[in-house]
Amino acid sequence: MVGTKALLSAGVAMIAGLGGTAPAHAAPPPLIPPTLDFMAGPKTDEVKAGTKINMTGKVTYYTGWGTGRVDIYFKKKGTEDRARIGSARTPRSGRFSLATTANGSGTYIAEFRSDQKINGKVRDTADAEDELNVYKTRTSSRMVYKWLATDLDCRLTCRNAERKVELSPGPVQVRFDRDCKQPKSGGRVGFYTDPAPAPAKPTLPAPATAPAGPVPTPAPTVPATTPAPTVPATTPAPTVPVATIAPTAPASAPSGPATVAAAATATNSATAAAKPTAPAVVVKPGDPGWRVFPSGTGPATFSLKPATRAGRFVIEWTSPAGATATAPTTCGLSFTATQQQTVRDYV
Repeated sequence: MVGTKALLSAGVAMIAGLGGTAPAHAAPPPLIPPTLDFMAGPKTDEVKAGTKINMTGKVTYYTGWGTGRVDIYFKKKGTEDRARIGSARTPRSGRFSLATTANGSGTYIAEFRSDQKINGKVRDTADAEDELNVYKTRTSSRMVYKWLATDLDCRLTCRNAERKVELSPGPVQVRFDRDCKQPKSGGRVGFYTDPAPAPAKPTLPAPATAPAGPVPTPAPTVPATTPAPTVPATTPAPTVPVATIAPTAPASAPSGPATVAAAATATNSATAAAKPTAPAVVVKPGDPGWRVFPSGTGPATFSLKPATRAGRFVIEWTSPAGATATAPTTCGLSFTATQQQTVRDYV
């Protein structure tokens, strides 16, 4: 009985004798490395310290498929050392996720290694990284307006409206100090919004008027005649020069008390124009954007809650009726407005 090896040898020899060769297997197609998409947090790329984040990603295969593991590391901003956060398995879909807590700004690094191996080496690898900024919040005070005036003559009323300011959401903390020689003087402070300008009215053209009386009948057109020959122009007479007008002497400035009074008036006007004048403001009783100080009484610190965020701070201070030029009506006024704001400190 011929053994199996003998029969196989005979078969091979017969094929070789007939001039044939054994069929060869086709070479496998070259492998294209997979890609790794990775996101370490929300699309805003920043979170508050202590926030739970879910790191997600996907491994995409272009040839074949496989499973594997993703190791995730964290490298704090400004350093080169990295710490391992954890790992996640990737099924055939390639999707994975891993939850952690964000405590600092830095870079999250994902490294994928497939389970399949060729000649003892990992067949597929892919790396990706994503940055995340982490912050802590604190509250600070921001100055939005400050005004100071000394020896201000408030007879009968001092009024000041400074530049426009933009407020942040929330109330305004105010400190208002006043030192007036007239003990019964008082006033108000608040936030005023300029009214919107009225729209311009369109100008319509004036209607055309018909001529009075009957319309005249146009005269018949007369045919044009041959023009008469042109007469040569004569030499013009010489032009007589125009006499030069003597310059007018400027009027002399008046002297004496009238000049001194005019100078004093100009000085007072310049002083008054140094600060912008507030428009007349109508304030409803109880308006949270204003504070009234009857006869000067009231707290030095308080809050305002304006209804709008863009406008001007207005200060008005009035001496009592009957105050004369000889009455002590000068004031020292100081006004400071601040707001609390939230500041982010990145860690």
